[in-house]
Amino acid sequence: MDLTAIRERLWTQIKSHRDYVKTNGGCLVQDKWFHSDTDSKQQQIALVIMGANIPANLQWKTLDGSFVTMTQALASELFAAQVMREQVIFGVAESKRAAIANMTIEQLEAYDVLDGFPQEYVDEALIQP
Repeated sequence: MDLTAIRERLWTQIKSHRDYVKTNGGCLVQDKWFHSDTDSKQQQIALVIMGANIPANLQWKTLDGSFVTMTQALASELFAAQVMREQVIFGVAESKRAAIANMTIEQLEAYDVLDGFPQEYVDEALIQP
């Protein structure tokens, strides 16, 4: 394989992982993981728009299946965390793209495309002992 083909393969893997983490990795706020798929983010934006009109005692399901009481402050914090998380994910991917542009074949073959991305939600119930 030539350098260009290896770089293209790695960049495709990086983009794929970037997109996966962005939509499936979850978003940690106040020790709870919230959904990060597109539909959930649209609902979260709606909460921010609702502001003080969020219904009292609105229960919001988190990735571990538990519920939290959604408030205006939590909705704002979650929205900000989602934006920042996406910026970090994008930045990691762009840094990786720049890095692979200057690597040798040996370095490219040893490169870990997954390293450096933000932490993702892990469902403890699915982990085999």
